[in-house]
Amino acid sequence: VIMLYRLAGSPGVEGKTVPFTDVAEGEWFYDAIVWAYENEVVNGMTKTTFAPGASITREQVATILHRYLGSPEGTGDLSGYPDVDKVQSYAKDALVWAVGEGLINGVSKDTLAPGATATRAQAATILARYLA
Repeated sequence: VIMLYRLAGSPGVEGKTVPFTDVAEGEWFYDAIVWAYENEVVNGMTKTTFAPGASITREQVATILHRYLGSPEGTGDLSGYPDVDKVQSYAKDALVWAVGEGLINGVSKDTLAPGATATRAQAATILARYLA
């Protein structure tokens, strides 16, 4: 969220808040989360928590970037991944899009690993592919 917020020019969020009890004003990530919530890029883990210290999954990275870009239509094919049934319903369209755009590949030839933690390297690669 921080990277996308900065790509958007770090717009001001004065007068805006979030419903997340674990995101306090003054935290280094506060403005980015407020911006992302206000722009429907993120919803939070629950209605009242964001979990800013939690790891992010590969499908969450795809979903956040997909929403940031306005939820474009996807043309990818997930059928070659036997673990496609592990994709959460909220992330299906985002992963179809991300795979179709070549932003996300499997962690192996036949494993998408949608719920696996996205390493910093994976998240950076996805963003770099988008920016290329």
